[in-house]
Amino acid sequence: MNITKTDICSSPVELKPKQRKERSFHSLIREIKRLRDENINLRSSVALLKNDIQDATLSRKDTDATHKRFYDEYMDKNAQLEMDLMDKEDEIKRLKQQIEDLQSQVNSGLTLHDAAYYKRKHSNVFGCYEFEEDVSDCQPTARDTALPEVDIKMDEMSEQKISGYQQDNEEESEEEEEEEEPPFEQVATSYIHQAILSKLSSARVRLELDDLIVKYEPTSETVSAVLADSFMQWISSSLDLMNTQSATKVFATKIQTGITNFWEAVLQYYTTEEEYQLQLLKQIEILLLDSDKIKFSGIIVNHFDRLILMLYKYHVVDDDAVLNWWNCSLSNNTISKKMRTVTTRFVEWVQEEDEEEEEEEEEEEEEVEDDKEDSSSDTEPDEEVIDSLLKDHSRYCCICHLDASSQTKSLKNLDECSCDSKYTTPSVIQKPKKSVTISL
Repeated sequence: MNITKTDICSSPVELKPKQRKERSFHSLIREIKRLRDENINLRSSVALLKNDIQDATLSRKDTDATHKRFYDEYMDKNAQLEMDLMDKEDEIKRLKQQIEDLQSQVNSGLTLHDAAYYKRKHSNVFGCYEFEEDVSDCQPTARDTALPEVDIKMDEMSEQKISGYQQDNEEESEEEEEEEEPPFEQVATSYIHQAILSKLSSARVRLELDDLIVKYEPTSETVSAVLADSFMQWISSSLDLMNTQSATKVFATKIQTGITNFWEAVLQYYTTEEEYQLQLLKQIEILLLDSDKIKFSGIIVNHFDRLILMLYKYHVVDDDAVLNWWNCSLSNNTISKKMRTVTTRFVEWVQEEDEEEEEEEEEEEEEVEDDKEDSSSDTEPDEEVIDSLLKDHSRYCCICHLDASSQTKSLKNLDECSCDSKYTTPSVIQKPKKSVTISL
């Protein structure tokens, strides 16, 4: 068998060293690349460190320069103050010396002419010539005199004028600050208006009003006036959006919803006492008397029974406050008379409720006394007495009871509210589904 040269070169025994060399070569190349990458990273990190060191050096130089500048300014100011202090001390010494000389001259019997000559000799305040014989050529300059006491008085007068000017300027600045600060009525009314537009909660409005009350310290009448003004402005704006709706429908839907969602909590919080409730009703009446202040004031007066009924229904005003307001008219104006005429039926209903409550309380007291006398040994209370004591005042009357269709009926007999049936769309009653059974 003949073996050629090509067969020998391509034998598997001779290929293994070549593969090893190639592998080692490739591994060396990879290692070199890795080392180059590390070198590049190290160079970049070194460059970053150099930049950081340069920045730190520059910032330190800037800091040192700033400190040095401030130190130099401080030293210059200190030196200037020391120089001023030395000048003041020298001036004080000079003035003391002049005072001593003048006192010694006065004690020795020096005349006024001699004192003037002495002052002219030791000071430059006189614009005089050197000729002592000619008296007319030696005259004092403006605001100067030959008498030192007069100079002292003039200085005191000038100081008093300067202090008076300073006091006047301070008073004027204080008055300007007081004038610039808006009053409580303007700030509170503006905030309530913005809160309604922003749809803020009643709790947040109460907190802000409490802060304003603590800051301005207004009277209860001022607070009631602000609440009444904001409340009536909101009602007039609600009536302005009624379009084709009637005022009766707006009172029964939009205004009633706004009172329950926002105004109920706010007005209840600031009208806890009967006095504040009466002030609120009076302020509302004052606003309605002036038709220029409140828009749609005539419509509000015509439907004032609905408004006062809602205030009563949501516990903003109580029975006594309503009766006191109705009996005490602010003026003999036709608007006041009309407001009381419109609310006559509601006031009669409130009086009937009060009388019934008084009768029920008397009956309950009599029953309790009888039960105590009859059942002195029994410890269990009568169930009927407990039920009667637990009865609350039911404010069941609704604004829908004041419609023209219900004028002939008594308010006591209208226990059910018909607002849903009149002013809201009736709810669709779902029919029960029929079940079908198929028998096989």
